[in-house]
Amino acid sequence: MTNVRLLPALLCLLASPALANTGNWHSVDGSSSIGWVANWQGNAVKGSFKKFTVTARGLDPAHPSGASLSMKLDTGSITAASPDITQALHGADWFNISQYPHADFTGHIRQNKGRLEAEGQLQLKGHKKTLDFPLSVTQQGSHLILKGHFEMQRNDFGIGSGQWSSGKTIAFKVQVKYSITLAKDNAGQQ
Repeated sequence: MTNVRLLPALLCLLASPALANTGNWHSVDGSSSIGWVANWQGNAVKGSFKKFTVTARGLDPAHPSGASLSMKLDTGSITAASPDITQALHGADWFNISQYPHADFTGHIRQNKGRLEAEGQLQLKGHKKTLDFPLSVTQQGSHLILKGHFEMQRNDFGIGSGQWSSGKTIAFKVQVKYSITLAKDNAGQQ
């Protein structure tokens, strides 16, 4: 008799919206952005990356902590305000896209002191460093939006070597701002 009483409770639990929303998500091309701002002799130089994929596994929008997060970024898709700067960024002193055509981030979402953040390893230009950054997760219809902004040190990854390695002309600190639109993977899709 006890098992009969537990069955409705178990069915309600399995049908709960939180469990129904947990799943794997992938970025939507054309609806996501990763931008950056560097400081060159006191002037802001802005740019972005045009090609990247982001995946989140085991992500429940109501309780995102614990989900895994990964990104593959095409370094050759970096652009800046001018074609000359864009071309320089592709070169060996900066992103060296011929040798390092992509960057990878692998980590997870966690709660830290009352806020959400992503924490993991960023591999960029042959350097691998721990990176954590704030993140918000909001639902818009059938999509999730991951947003945030943070500061990172370009010299941690060998970005700007040679004559650019001192940080005097171009500051080491780079501001990064992102907005990633995620769609849920279809059932059975990996």
